[in-house]
Amino acid sequence: MGRRLPIKVINQIKLHLNLNEDVPKIAAALKLLKMTVYKLQLNWDLWGQLYALPSVKLGRLSALLEY
Repeated sequence: MGRRLPIKVINQIKLHLNLNEDVPKIAAALKLLKMTVYKLQLNWDLWGQLYALPSVKLGRLSALLEY
């Protein structure tokens, strides 16, 4: 899995996606792969964020009940 993009690039991608620009134009302007922009666009459509929320609970399950 790759690293996250810098905040400046993320904000530019959000701006371009909000303006409904084509993915190839975004990729060319920001010097990214089209596949990366398509993935981020899908996350934007599904989650409202460019990166999906974590879906794995970290830590050990509690053996005792809270009450």
